[in-house]
Amino acid sequence: MATRLKVKIGNTSLTEADVYEFQAGYQLNSIPELTLVLRDGNLAAGSFDRTDDQQFAPGQNVSLYGGIDDTNHQIFEGIITGSRVSIDDQKQPRLILTVKGESVKLLEHPVNYISNKEIEDKTLIEKVAALSAGYKFKQGVSDISGNRIKHAQFAVWQQTPWRIIFSRMTENGAVFCPSVKGDRIVTLSSVKSQAAKETFQLHEIHHCDLFSDTQSCFKEISVTAWDSETQKAFSPVKGKSGNFKSIKESDSVLSRKPLEIRCSAPKTKAQITAIANGEMNFRMLDMYQGRLSISEQAITKVMKLALLDRLTVKGVGKDFSDNHIITGIRHHFTASEWQFVIELGLSLNRSLYAPEAYLPEMPVTTGVIAAYKTYSKLPQTMPVLIPALDSKVPLYARQTSPFASKGEGLFLPPKKGDEVMVGFIGGDASYPVILGACYNKANQPPRKYDDKNNQVGLFFAGEKLDLFIDRDRQTVNVTASNQVKLTLNEKDGITAGDSKNSLTLSKKTSLKCEDEVAIDAKSLSVKTSGKVGIKASKTEIK
Repeated sequence: MATRLKVKIGNTSLTEADVYEFQAGYQLNSIPELTLVLRDGNLAAGSFDRTDDQQFAPGQNVSLYGGIDDTNHQIFEGIITGSRVSIDDQKQPRLILTVKGESVKLLEHPVNYISNKEIEDKTLIEKVAALSAGYKFKQGVSDISGNRIKHAQFAVWQQTPWRIIFSRMTENGAVFCPSVKGDRIVTLSSVKSQAAKETFQLHEIHHCDLFSDTQSCFKEISVTAWDSETQKAFSPVKGKSGNFKSIKESDSVLSRKPLEIRCSAPKTKAQITAIANGEMNFRMLDMYQGRLSISEQAITKVMKLALLDRLTVKGVGKDFSDNHIITGIRHHFTASEWQFVIELGLSLNRSLYAPEAYLPEMPVTTGVIAAYKTYSKLPQTMPVLIPALDSKVPLYARQTSPFASKGEGLFLPPKKGDEVMVGFIGGDASYPVILGACYNKANQPPRKYDDKNNQVGLFFAGEKLDLFIDRDRQTVNVTASNQVKLTLNEKDGITAGDSKNSLTLSKKTSLKCEDEVAIDAKSLSVKTSGKVGIKASKTEIK
């Protein structure tokens, strides 16, 4: 029996004679990667045919096949992302190619994504993926539709598509499952793993290492969040686990109390249910882990395995024997051997605790009030353009107020075109809040700033309505259309009037009226310690 390889790079085909070494692997929640070491170069002639050939340059597609006495098994499919030249201690030049699965496109430069219409996670993930040079999940993402998570609106600022998608997978309790045939997203609570079709014999296994760890386990996990619809917190939802290997009473090892997660941003019932289930299943996959190192004699058996298959390991005791989940399949080929490593279980460092599992908090930023439009999914909100996210598509934001009760409060909504400062509940860009408006070069304040700023008030320029307080003069002024005025002052009392009429209430009270003054009362009393003077062209008493 002989090892056979077939490598196609661009339009060039190579065989095992051209390959010095390769390492390839597909793992859950990881971008597939192949390191391919090719024989290249003639040091005496100073030539490097393959290194200088554009067929081996970054951007070329690579397909790798192999087997024993044939090349029927496809091992890897990907794109060259990097290359380097190496000369070993035997003066043998090598061309080393770094090849990654198509999902590497998701690691492109950070992007913004915004939707101000209701969108479900399946559609959201597909649209974000399409931002990466048209990348598609060839094996689909429909599995997460069962969670029924919908967003009234959704926004992300300056993140890679990979991180956006990874964060959505985490909330859905799902994993990224790559393969040669294409990638897919799978929800752990709905996994229906197939048992490995064949058993590995003892002579086919070089090394076996299995372990369990209970320190991340909880018998009960519940999640709650604020419900914007009912204006109260959800009753905690308990997580349900899939059919994964576990240790009975694992939480009692460290005397753990049930874990209750309280979300900082509003969520729907579907979201907190998915989070609870995901927390439970990610922790169960972390509980049992290990790896098997297998010889090339079992290549046919290895090639029949797929990620998320179940594997039984005999001869290691009852506790470690069955129900292991395959989470990685790696190859290491050299001139002397071809070895396979089967990874079991999934560390929390590659799921809940991965850097990509959660989006960074959106910072407070500037917004501009857009033309008003109602949105039934988000009542009592205003459309705000947030240039950091999108200069054309607004998000619907709530407005803060120092006093907001049912049918009453301080209601001062900003106008279209006003600059506002926008914060985000829980740092989630999907939940913007108008914190306040800002004066600027275009929208200048009604009074000038000075070192004291003792002139304050409420001013409406268009309607010429003012409530103006001068703290230096200890005066309150109310003005309507620059004609009708009311002034309150401790020294001068109360003055009210317009351009032709006035009323002064002070130590000396004056009433001036252009037309008639009428007093109509049941009775009228006038009392004075001095005299009463009446001056008129005619006096008539009836």
